[in-house]
Amino acid sequence: MHPISETAHAKINLTLRVLGRRPDGLHELHSIVAFADIGDTLMVMPRGAGSASRPASMSVEGPFAREIVGENLVERALRMVEQAGGVPFDADVVLDKRMPVASGIGGGSADAAAMLRAMRSAGNAAFTDVDWAAIARSLGADVPVCMGSRSALMTGTGEHIRPLDLPCLDILLVNAREPVPADKTRRVFQALAARPLGKNVDTPSNAETRLDRARLLTAMRREGNDLESPARGVLPSIAVVKEAVAGTDDCEIAVLSGAGPTIVGVYPTAASAARAARSLADVHPGWWIAAGKTLVA
Repeated sequence: MHPISETAHAKINLTLRVLGRRPDGLHELHSIVAFADIGDTLMVMPRGAGSASRPASMSVEGPFAREIVGENLVERALRMVEQAGGVPFDADVVLDKRMPVASGIGGGSADAAAMLRAMRSAGNAAFTDVDWAAIARSLGADVPVCMGSRSALMTGTGEHIRPLDLPCLDILLVNAREPVPADKTRRVFQALAARPLGKNVDTPSNAETRLDRARLLTAMRREGNDLESPARGVLPSIAVVKEAVAGTDDCEIAVLSGAGPTIVGVYPTAASAARAARSLADVHPGWWIAAGKTLVA
């Protein structure tokens, strides 16, 4: 096996509708998802002879390494594949954590998906029959879409994924670095108090597979993010950050990703996004601010 490097791309909810609460307590979603050239990096390094009997080692470095508290989804993904294959993964794994934890941009899910992709591409015969999709689903609602890391329409609880052809967007990701409660997502959905999912739920149209820039921005303005209002109650800084991003020169739209607290600003050019990043950093040096682009498959 050769060294493997995988980028865990930030997952961005450009729109997020919550259609209702299902009988099993989960929520039915309808979300246009894109991925950014911003993310964490996972490195898999093969070990020398005589190490195959030991489970793979796992370490985390980078500016947000210390923010991972409790279960690390990367290590959970690693151990699940080892258990499914019946052998240890003969490698050392290092995660360079450059995205804030619990920030609404799928960091942990993207990291876990990167681990699964790395193990799948390693060529270990013991993992040939591993059900990668089933493991991804068991790790969380966002892990399946992060496995592909390409723009998609995500429905159901996240298990239904249909590729979408979206334009490249110049974006800014901004997070105030406010302390995030460990149960943030549960509290946001609890505050949403979604109605039970009816038999004749008003589902947005799923017919389109391609959106040009104008139609995508229109959809973002029309559909919005149903979690924004309850998320503001849990994390008040969201309103402050959104207003700041929306107020930068040339910002076309600012939206909340997932359950927050990261705000996504869309700009007409990379230069305008970079200027906005500099202007925000001058005023808010403690915020996490990253300029980039969405990926095009």
